[in-house]
Amino acid sequence: MFNLSGSNTKKFEEIYVDAQKIRCTTDMYYNNLRLLHYMKTFFVTKEIYDDLYDGILSDIELVSLPIETVIPNMTEYPKDEEGNEIIPEDYTVCVLNDAVPEYEKITHRVTTEDILKNTEPSHPLHVALIDNPENIKKIINDVFKFFLIRRYFVQIEMLHMAELSSITPIIEYIVKNITAEDIKKHIVQTKINMKKAVPALKETIFMPDFGRVKAFYAEDSDVHEFIDVENLIFTLITNKTITSDMYIISAMFHILSFAMVDFAKHQEEYNTQKEQGIEEPKIEFSECEKYINEVLAKF
Repeated sequence: MFNLSGSNTKKFEEIYVDAQKIRCTTDMYYNNLRLLHYMKTFFVTKEIYDDLYDGILSDIELVSLPIETVIPNMTEYPKDEEGNEIIPEDYTVCVLNDAVPEYEKITHRVTTEDILKNTEPSHPLHVALIDNPENIKKIINDVFKFFLIRRYFVQIEMLHMAELSSITPIIEYIVKNITAEDIKKHIVQTKINMKKAVPALKETIFMPDFGRVKAFYAEDSDVHEFIDVENLIFTLITNKTITSDMYIISAMFHILSFAMVDFAKHQEEYNTQKEQGIEEPKIEFSECEKYINEVLAKF
């Protein structure tokens, strides 16, 4: 286990709990994002959205929670002679909620009149409305879907940065106080306990970020060492004996995540210096980068 003083344990617990709240919120947006990707679009493509609506909808704020925008499909469908519901081909388990304020604002900007006025007769939206004026509902739904996807990506990134910011005090503590020897003492068991490690990982770390960090360090580079992130984090979790160990393990993962931007920037600097004929490029590494290369990379 990692030894923490009583005051640090209490302080880090509060930080950890706050970070977990942010991560849970991030998970909500990510899960909705996945639902949106599975939802069928009818007439609006990404290119059409970018061309016609990305700009004119940019001032609409995202105010509704994920659970309010994508809701279970409670539609009652007509029944056949045997009493079975006649399910349409475009049926989806979840639907977009047209009662949220964002949807209402979009209906005022995505209108039949504007589409017919501002698009060529051969444009897919123009054709769809000429074929059937009621297709405007499907067009609005398509636009709302792309609107939410764009907003959710931004929201997830903002939450990710907020989580990193909230956990900074623990990161600073680790870099200054947790040595390679401390980690070595923590690792008593080298065989990974997947039943223990996987649930703890999912409860602590935003999984898409875990995959991204894992892939980043999977290849050695000129500025950072190769690290088997999955093996490292799973081994640390396997050897967790007290709750406060997760405060440290979680923050160690965030050190890896946080440093990716710096490593990417410094790789570019390294390449530039090499192109200039400098045999041994000099890079000013951040404290997190140094900790990764000098401490975490050993495991």
